[in-house]
Amino acid sequence: MLLGLGLQFSNSYAADNRCNDIQLTGDDLWIAVDGSVLKRNLSTGRQTELFNFANHEQSSADAVYNIAAKASDDVWVSCGKAGVAHYDGEKVELSNSVGASASSRCRFVGFDRNGTLWAALGYGGFSKYESGEWHNAYDYRGSDIYSSYYVTGMSFDSGNKMWWSASQPRDGFGYCSPETEWCAISDSDDFYNQYGTHTLNSLAIDTDNNKWLGVKGSSILKYGADESTQLFTLYEVFHDGDNTAPVLDVQIGPDGRVWVANGHSLCAFTCKDDIERIEIPFPEKDVVITCFKHEGDGIWIGTDAHGLFHWQGGRLESVNLSAGVCDITADETVDRETPVYDIMGRTVKRTVPGNLYIRGGHKFIAR
Repeated sequence: MLLGLGLQFSNSYAADNRCNDIQLTGDDLWIAVDGSVLKRNLSTGRQTELFNFANHEQSSADAVYNIAAKASDDVWVSCGKAGVAHYDGEKVELSNSVGASASSRCRFVGFDRNGTLWAALGYGGFSKYESGEWHNAYDYRGSDIYSSYYVTGMSFDSGNKMWWSASQPRDGFGYCSPETEWCAISDSDDFYNQYGTHTLNSLAIDTDNNKWLGVKGSSILKYGADESTQLFTLYEVFHDGDNTAPVLDVQIGPDGRVWVANGHSLCAFTCKDDIERIEIPFPEKDVVITCFKHEGDGIWIGTDAHGLFHWQGGRLESVNLSAGVCDITADETVDRETPVYDIMGRTVKRTVPGNLYIRGGHKFIAR
């Protein structure tokens, strides 16, 4: 069932929003923020709220998990208990039945290599979207403990086989295919004895079909195409002594390296002793990176409680998610090239009318 959602321009976003996912199609940046989805056009700076679950029957905290964007007029969003939302460039429709039962909770959406959309369900396995309908394709098998999996990643190898990672109530990792149906590698004694206590938070597959799993303890687990395993520790000394620091996002970057979000840092490496650590100079000490997306030579960074940032050329800029953008109103008493800071001390590229900023040691309100 598809239900129309009225657009609600609540402007309810603040710097302390959690960003769950970031996707990019052309000039459009898609941002999953708490229970809402924002579209930000990078050419014009215009920011639009597609929909907001704050007033929906489901709580906003259980509404938006991730985004699958094929084009600017074909964007899909996993919405927890509410199902899957689709944006066609003009309107948003909600499908609240994406599996075997109408109450199937959607944990993750993604496209396979053929462009088919898949949804990972908290209750019922995996469904695919074909001919305008959802079809239940793979069901969990084995212990009932898998029926309430929290899927944290879904990716497809070069043969279009689906691989998945999950956490809660038990960490899981495996694959699905028409030949084998649903299979949990994490059930094998060899895997479970070594990694059964690790929290599998994210998943990516490189061009050689190696699987990379972000786990707790500031580590990344490689499950090779040859089924070998290797654990890489990103930090010998954990952030602030926290030995459970999780890796919340892992991606294969445009440079072919494995990129990892860990705490307030980004790490990139080629599975050798060549880990490049990029400490992001966030003004807050408690920032945890939850997601990121490369764009040219810059990186968009989402955080757990401090909103969205842009990192480029060694400079960090905070993005105001609560309003549109405008040009800076020039202060003629200082040089125009002088950096502008918000009241939290973060550099900003564009200002918002009515907000207070600091430039060259002088405070000014943007008009």
